Amino acid sequence: MVIAIIGILVGLLLPAVQAAREAARRMSCSNNLKQIGLAIHNYESAFKRMPPGGLGWVDDDGFGGTKDDDGYGFLCFLLPFLEQQNLYNQVDPSGYWEHDHGITGRPMQHMAEQIAGGSATPRIQARWLAATTPLSVYLCPSSPMPQNAPQQWAVPGWNGGALPLYASMHANQAIGLGTSSYKGMGGTPFGDGSIFVKNAEGRARKFGQVTDGLSNTIAVAESTYVRPDGISKPAQPGETPSWAGDWPCWIGMPRTDESMRVTARTASPINAFTAPNLMYFAIDDDCAFSFHVGGAQFTFGDGSVHFISESISTETYARLGGMDDGFPVGDWGQ
Repeated sequence: MVIAIIGILVGLLLPAVQAAREAARRMSCSNNLKQIGLAIHNYESAFKRMPPGGLGWVDDDGFGGTKDDDGYGFLCFLLPFLEQQNLYNQVDPSGYWEHDHGITGRPMQHMAEQIAGGSATPRIQARWLAATTPLSVYLCPSSPMPQNAPQQWAVPGWNGGALPLYASMHANQAIGLGTSSYKGMGGTPFGDGSIFVKNAEGRARKFGQVTDGLSNTIAVAESTYVRPDGISKPAQPGETPSWAGDWPCWIGMPRTDESMRVTARTASPINAFTAPNLMYFAIDDDCAFSFHVGGAQFTFGDGSVHFISESISTETYARLGGMDDGFPVGDWGQ
């Protein structure tokens, strides 16, 4: 009888304990986003502009266009403002970027190729070691995603086993990089765009360009998931994916911009119309995505952090993602 009663009590207490733990993890995640927001403001105070969303090397993509998906991201440039000056010095992105002159090569691809080929100089080896460092301020404690991009991974929801990691058309330079749970807002159907953009000229937004108001504009989103390629959007029964890609990485873009940005477009809803245990069925690879039930957390331009429900209207979310569409949302149901 005593054992049975104890079992019943444990069964009653366990959900409450789990809920309390998740509340603590969510609070820790919110604090990470708050620190990132403060770092953005300190960066802007120092340089009179925000960091670039992603600095990409423009090159022929093999399909008649250009891609600019290899380069450092905004989280990398925030390192000195998050008590990570030494790590920033190891990465040393200044060799590829200045405010007005852009970058001079493909840092992710070159670094990975030299490391894989055994020809890396001590300087490149130090940069690679830094890039593989997990940072707690960039990781949501609710997320079970690996802290470093693995060689292969079993995407939840697909029963075919582990998939090889593939992050580029040329070389797989994401393996081993420190992952991140947070990405910049980089796309909206309204106005001139979002706070963070990828480009090859070193241009970055200024606070004055956010005419909808910093408190009405999303800057950073939770986004910690992998969407396999070689399948439909969303995946259809019987399809076999070819690889698991688009790993979120704090250093930037290893030939894939999905590693550092989300969009607020119609095709990119919060949590991708799926759940973490069914990640394989994510509708798109540009979504905010969290392991918190019912939505995700976001840092706004003023540094405030808000949880936004996945049921928010498509237009409202898109307006929050835009910085200058002339329709500041205001009270959107926080």
